[in-house]
Amino acid sequence: FSIGSALACRRLGKPYVLSLDADELFELAYAGKPLTGIRKIFATWMANFNFRTADAFTCVSPAAKRHFVAEWHIPEEQITVLSNGVDIQFFQSGQDHAAIRARLGLEEAAVILFIGGFYPWHGLEMLVDSFRLAWQKAPQSRLLLVGDGETRPIIEKKVAACGLEKAVIFTGPVAHETIPSYLRAADICVAPYPRFSTEFWGSPLKLFEYMAAGKAVVASGAGQIAEIIQNGQNGLIVEPGDAPEFAEALTALLNDPAERKRLGENALKRAVEQHSWEHYIHQLEAIYESVL
Repeated sequence: FSIGSALACRRLGKPYVLSLDADELFELAYAGKPLTGIRKIFATWMANFNFRTADAFTCVSPAAKRHFVAEWHIPEEQITVLSNGVDIQFFQSGQDHAAIRARLGLEEAAVILFIGGFYPWHGLEMLVDSFRLAWQKAPQSRLLLVGDGETRPIIEKKVAACGLEKAVIFTGPVAHETIPSYLRAADICVAPYPRFSTEFWGSPLKLFEYMAAGKAVVASGAGQIAEIIQNGQNGLIVEPGDAPEFAEALTALLNDPAERKRLGENALKRAVEQHSWEHYIHQLEAIYESVL
């Protein structure tokens, strides 16, 4: 809802490239907190002003592109899909993973890792249900939840209600520079998105970071995720919100270290070839050059 850049580009005669990360008006309404009255009128006017002024657009997923074409009537040919990228070298670092495992009492456990915010759209309640089923078959496994957020108290209560207090570890927020070490301490990384009532248009950073760390990924096949993770090739994809299916995928990998290694190696290869910062920058430069 900022038009400063659009006004400056108009006045100076400069080309304007706009990044479409999300439709905030739509997301507020979806969350039950819609803008109304004069605020909605003014916000809609500002969005349309930006869209009319821009020479080119980037967006994070094909689903996002479809939304902006349908809802805001942006010409399809002006939008380039540019999924998020990752710093491969940074996520290949992390030398303290053994110390992390020792400090958290993980010892020889097989570790399932989630890193991110504790919010309803991250599917953590479903993840706990899935882990409970997997843990019954692989009691040596542990679920490591790294991060914090508004739903953490709900997740903690659910863990206790399931009798999983000794098998689920909450770290709370951690320093960004330690994330590669937590990833190296894990055996399986997860992105358990729930089923949405509308098409999921996100491009989850955690997905690319898991891949850059060379980890086997189990993820819900929501939106772009099912395109990034090719089922059985560089990870496992399950139906969004399906706890038993997610548990089956976790159990299969918990019992198969060789398959975890194969999926992780393929994930890293794809991250390097298609989702590195270098690859992202080359695509972005091409867009800038096209409008210049």
